[in-house]
Amino acid sequence: MEIFHEIRKYKDDFMVWSQSYGNMRFLAHWHNEIELIYVRRGKIEISVNGTVYIMGEGDLLVCDSRSVHYSDTYDTDNFLEFLLFDPRIIFSDNISRHANILFKAADMKEKGLDSKFEGMLRTIKDELEERNIYYKKIVRAAITEFWYNIIRFFPERYENEQDLKQKSLKKLLEYIGKNFNQDIELKFAAKKVGLTPNYFSFYFKKNVGINFIDYLQTLRIDEAIRRLQKENTKIIDIALDTGFKNVRNFNRVFKRLTGLTPNEFRKNNNENYYYYFPRIHICEGDELSVEHDSFVVLDNKKPR
Repeated sequence: MEIFHEIRKYKDDFMVWSQSYGNMRFLAHWHNEIELIYVRRGKIEISVNGTVYIMGEGDLLVCDSRSVHYSDTYDTDNFLEFLLFDPRIIFSDNISRHANILFKAADMKEKGLDSKFEGMLRTIKDELEERNIYYKKIVRAAITEFWYNIIRFFPERYENEQDLKQKSLKKLLEYIGKNFNQDIELKFAAKKVGLTPNYFSFYFKKNVGINFIDYLQTLRIDEAIRRLQKENTKIIDIALDTGFKNVRNFNRVFKRLTGLTPNEFRKNNNENYYYYFPRIHICEGDELSVEHDSFVVLDNKKPR
């Protein structure tokens, strides 16, 4: 199964997005944003980091930052609400402290979280549409309030899921997130988690969804993309600043992951252009169901 890194283009630096879809499935992908998926009608099966969640009406799935997730549910009537937001909306950096948790409709209703979720979603959609003064603060407050209501009502579930994520791996991911521009070798990373290099490679891919080298390189390319979008810095300087030893290697990895050279990427940087890892030729024909959206979103009608 091919796994894609989705990078969504926002209108500004306030990285919050909400959308509704009916009768859909999506390819295996991951992104830096935390994602909330709510089933308004019908049912769907979603796999997150190898765990399959069977969701029905009123269920809410919290999908953590950088978790690999997909749905290959075919021919199922459903209507879903999606909310994506940068972890920095809540936390001081872009490393989430949460996990992948499914909240069933009965639990949501018992704690009053169903109405709280509806209120949050309504506020976010209205504020993002109108973008009046202080809309960022209002959206941030709405997300933060709902987030900590989840932890308030389900502290034991939150803590148990965190344990399953392995604290040592979480600390390593935090370290890599802050130091990806440094020379981080696999042997060093394995020692951080207390594993042999050989077993660490298996363990990392099983828990994160991609191998260690690809993970490190995508973080570096993420930062390079951000700088290419916002700065006129020379490409060689961006390459060295993001952890690559030379511009030739940077160009090779950038092209492999995005399908574009850094120069081509910078040239095509505009509001209607969507970037993703790696390049894929799936946006042809009738299979892409939503215009001006992520290429991973597909109609769930089974091919005959």
